[in-house]
Amino acid sequence: MSDLTIPPTNDVSALKKLEKKIIKEGKNEDSRVSHDLKDLTKLEKASGKAAKDLEAKKAEAARLEAELAKKKDSVNGVVEGQRQHNSLRETKLAEIHHVRAGTTSSTTNTNTNPAPNATGTYTDTIASSPASHTGPSAATCARGRK
Repeated sequence: MSDLTIPPTNDVSALKKLEKKIIKEGKNEDSRVSHDLKDLTKLEKASGKAAKDLEAKKAEAARLEAELAKKKDSVNGVVEGQRQHNSLRETKLAEIHHVRAGTTSSTTNTNTNPAPNATGTYTDTIASSPASHTGPSAATCARGRK
């Protein structure tokens, strides 16, 4: 509010001017306060919405992080299983190549009883195997796989 002093005069026109000026100043101030209150309300709403959005985004981020961790664990398990399976496959392939080459390890020959052949006689199944007489050697197979 401005420093308006009421003159000690009985001049009606000067008093009327002063009265109009005070009223106008009050209206201007009311208008500014009204605009400021509207701005404050808009800002509060925007802030509340942003806080709600932020909370939702944090919840979504936490959900995605949990999903990511679960997926990583799942994929790590699958990869470890694949490693084990690959190792087992390689071991079995090596055993097959040894059998084809006419050599076996003690772990691969689990058949302790010889099998009868077509004539009903018992023979060494590995020595009589067609793979031991024909086809590529284990070394040749191994080179071809690389």
